[in-house]
Amino acid sequence: ESLEWVDVFFDCGLIELSSHPHIGVSPDGFAIVTVRNDGLETKATAVVEMKTRLMEATTIKKATDMANKHGVHAQCVYGDRVFKDCVPNDNRLQVMHQAYITGFGWS
Repeated sequence: ESLEWVDVFFDCGLIELSSHPHIGVSPDGFAIVTVRNDGLETKATAVVEMKTRLMEATTIKKATDMANKHGVHAQCVYGDRVFKDCVPNDNRLQVMHQAYITGFGWS
C-alpha cells in the first residue's frame, strides 16, 4: 500500500555504527518521509520497523484504539503522549537504538 507521506522505501540489511562496526541494527527498512511540524513540511530519512500483532482481544484492540485516538498515521517524539500510547514498552529501546546507530531523527 502506498502512503502519501512516504516518498520512497528502501530495504536494508545490517547497518553498523561507523565508529564502532561491532554495534549494529537490522531494521525492516528505511524511507524518505514528509514530516509535518508547526504547519511546515520537511523531508526526513526514517527507520522503518514493522510488527505483526495477532492477539485480537489485546494488541489489535489497543492498536485500533490508538489509531482512533491519534490517527492511523501518527507522528510522535520519543517520550511524548503519542509515543507512549503507540509504541509498546517492548519496542521503545529498539527504536532508540536504531535511531542512534543510523543517525536518523525519525523511526
